[in-house]
Amino acid sequence: MRTPLISLATLTLGVTFAQTQTAQNTSTPARPVPAKTGLATLPTPTGALLRWALPGAGLPGGYRLIREGGGQSVSRDLPPLADKATAVKAGWISADDYDALKALLGKPKLAPGQALAVQLQVLADPGLARTLNLLTEDAGLKAGVSYSYRVQALKGGSVSDLGRGTVTPGPTPPVPVPGPLSGKASLGRADLAWTAAGGLTVGYRVYRAEGDAALTLQQPSPYFPTTSPKNPAAPVSLADERLTRKATYRYQVSALDLFGREGARTAVLSVDLRNGEPLPPALITRAIGVKGTLELGWVPATDPRVGGYLLYRGLTPSDLKPLTTLPATASAYTDRSGEVARSYLYALGYVLKPGTDAPGEPGRPGPPTQGRAINAVAPAAPQGLSATLPPDGSTDGKLHLTWKANPESDLLGYLVLSAATPESPLGEMAQLTPQPITGTVINLPLRAAAGSNLYYRVQAVNTSGVASVPSAPVSVRLPESGSDAPVLGRLSAGDGRLTLGWSYRASAPASVEVFRQSPNGALTLVAHLPGSALEWSDTHVIPLLPYAYLVTTLNAAGKRSAASNVMSGTPRYLANVGSVSGLSVTSVTGGRPVELAWKPAPEAAAYQVFRTVNGTPLLLATVATLEYRDTPPAGTGGASYRIVPIGLDGMSGEGADVDWRP
Repeated sequence: MRTPLISLATLTLGVTFAQTQTAQNTSTPARPVPAKTGLATLPTPTGALLRWALPGAGLPGGYRLIREGGGQSVSRDLPPLADKATAVKAGWISADDYDALKALLGKPKLAPGQALAVQLQVLADPGLARTLNLLTEDAGLKAGVSYSYRVQALKGGSVSDLGRGTVTPGPTPPVPVPGPLSGKASLGRADLAWTAAGGLTVGYRVYRAEGDAALTLQQPSPYFPTTSPKNPAAPVSLADERLTRKATYRYQVSALDLFGREGARTAVLSVDLRNGEPLPPALITRAIGVKGTLELGWVPATDPRVGGYLLYRGLTPSDLKPLTTLPATASAYTDRSGEVARSYLYALGYVLKPGTDAPGEPGRPGPPTQGRAINAVAPAAPQGLSATLPPDGSTDGKLHLTWKANPESDLLGYLVLSAATPESPLGEMAQLTPQPITGTVINLPLRAAAGSNLYYRVQAVNTSGVASVPSAPVSVRLPESGSDAPVLGRLSAGDGRLTLGWSYRASAPASVEVFRQSPNGALTLVAHLPGSALEWSDTHVIPLLPYAYLVTTLNAAGKRSAASNVMSGTPRYLANVGSVSGLSVTSVTGGRPVELAWKPAPEAAAYQVFRTVNGTPLLLATVATLEYRDTPPAGTGGASYRIVPIGLDGMSGEGADVDWRP
């Protein structure tokens, strides 16, 4: 269908299919053929078709066509517009469009956009070209004889050449067929490309169908491709957007030449937009070290384009290299080639099935996952553990522990443990080294009361973090020496604290140490104080749990006394229960029952609800909510209610009162 000419005047002409589809913005304008001057010829068996362009934006006074050849020279003049009746009868144009065209081109000057729109519409519609006498036929010529033509524009007594051309009547050549049609799918879009048809081609007609529907011409038509002066031989491209995602589209393209002829269509091209859908990231979800190997796992892709996986491995994200190729059905892989206990990064890339595609680079590695092979076999328990006190037998030096080195090749180091008894389970041992040490010798400070028995053990740890069973224990008894033992005479409990008080049998020592004793007898040094101190408070305690303590003294030489007696106590929890606020009472129906509601007290664990009738209080309930429903006895003239907050320790806070009247 021809675009109404009124759209030329208002510039609503859709210039190209691609511009309508993609709203391209390019600095290179469409370049229709021929240029604004020039004469194109096309042979026919008995003559020629002749075509030229408007000589500017408006209409000239007319055209003069001069032919030479065959032994004669012929000249004929053509008006700038064909006769209206002739043009309408021939179907070149409608009567309304004829009047609009005449009015538009009768203006002294057209805006640049209007002038371009006219040129493109004339190129797209041979009927308009014939109406404007820009396309005409010269018949009755001799086949095989060469003729030359010259066309001139006539205006105001002046004559200007528009173009020259030659033609030899004979078989009319067909319109060239565009080169092979290709397409690439992206998200809801098909990018088409083909080799330019060449010759007198000025545009293309694009046919499209979704699924199995019939191919239909896409509007507006024809499509005038954009060309680059730097690369005029570049393939013609077209972006068809706003398509149904995951649908299949079929395309054909044909060329349209200067004389309005359409050539044969290309072969049908099918574009499957599923190939334009992005693939989900290939993500390894499981990396578990098992017996010197690493087991990898992932959820298999369900996309039909996936034909397999590329598994990558490396030490850093930039170091990932293909390790193996796996089928699309694979969901796991066991790596047996890595070094035990060495951390690797693993990632997956996709291998697509032949004939399918996906945006980006599907074969590149996806997000990496870290894993390492684990040696789950525990090392042997260390042997030959021995302990040596300082030479003089005092307790102010270092305890010297030694043991034999383990034979395992993947050993990370050793952990040194202390225990309260030789039979203490592993869970009750204290770890003296935060991290495994590589040597087989360690000097430990002696933090225990004189006369205490100390027990030590050692564990071997491999590079996978698997530890051996503890070694056989070694024991050390600290000698009782130094000043007399102090007397622990007082242990008082406070809010989240325990306070100890002691006395000395003789003069004050150089310093005093406070030990906390665990249920199994193990001692932990919790304070080192000057000898003048006679009191200390432990604030690092949990309320309502029991604790036991003893103290020892050290003389100026650093020798410890025997331990004091043991005392125990339980820190208190004094909650700030606070007060109830916002107490209200509301009658539900008929004056009974009534609903009580209040705001929480700061540290209340429960609330007591009291009702007083005729001066007699009654505890109704203890609740953990902030509301309560009650039905007062019938016949009463009213009641008073009181809400009292209760803390965790049973202490009560400040209550609130409210009166109710029926």
